[in-house]
Amino acid sequence: MNHTTEEGRALLQDRVALFWKVMFFNTLLSSGLGALGAIVKPGWEFVFALAQTAQTGLFWWLSARGERSAVVLRSFEVGGLLLNLTAGALVGRFVVSEFAAKHGVISPDGLLMADGYVSMLHVAGFGLWLAVRAALIPSAPRFTILVTLVCGIPLVACNVVVPNGHRALVLRAADSGAYPWLPMTAALVWVFVIVTCAVISWVIWGLRAEVREARRLGQYVLEKKIGEGGMGEVYRARHGMMRRPSALKLLRGDSATADRLQRFEREVQLTARLTHPNTI
Repeated sequence: MNHTTEEGRALLQDRVALFWKVMFFNTLLSSGLGALGAIVKPGWEFVFALAQTAQTGLFWWLSARGERSAVVLRSFEVGGLLLNLTAGALVGRFVVSEFAAKHGVISPDGLLMADGYVSMLHVAGFGLWLAVRAALIPSAPRFTILVTLVCGIPLVACNVVVPNGHRALVLRAADSGAYPWLPMTAALVWVFVIVTCAVISWVIWGLRAEVREARRLGQYVLEKKIGEGGMGEVYRARHGMMRRPSALKLLRGDSATADRLQRFEREVQLTARLTHPNTI
């Protein structure tokens, strides 16, 4: 999809806004479920869920309003994802401590398994976010690979830090038993996410290319039907070389009798003689 054209820019804006809309209602549902738990036992996790909901809602609003350039839209897309995933990965470290305390996990091996469990939940959950992004937002496979790779860095990197019991993060000890399996497992799972997202983008990108080719008629690309009559239909079209909007009238197949073809040809010839500035 060529985002330099108005059609491509408008599609990109619609899809970025749709992505953040989906993410907003996703996090809103999570906040709703968290509110049920917060009534019984308030916790900081609920505050984070509310902040995450507000962040996705903000990017939805920013993406949907006005006419945004492709560069701005891409910054909303990638920047918003990085912000959300980095915050989520860091919060995930403290979730481990809460999980261990709640379930009475005190042995080093038990803490390590709890750490791995929560880490994989985060990788899988955010991997789903990236898959939704690949399905909704038009992107070349190479761009999707780059975005997914960059977004995976904080998720994998956060496996080398742990909370120290005082609401602060410290580097994991080299002899903790987490190396190398926990970071490597997270990285391998994320490689699978990258491949999956790239395939999704490749398939959808190819389908869009086929649709664009099907809409091409000679030197013109059909954009939108703007009217129809007894014999044919009129489309807004764009000339491939001159890049200017045009009105293209097509005769329907069920109207292509010999008499109507002659009538259509006469109409074309008479229209071509018009030179008034108010005619198309």
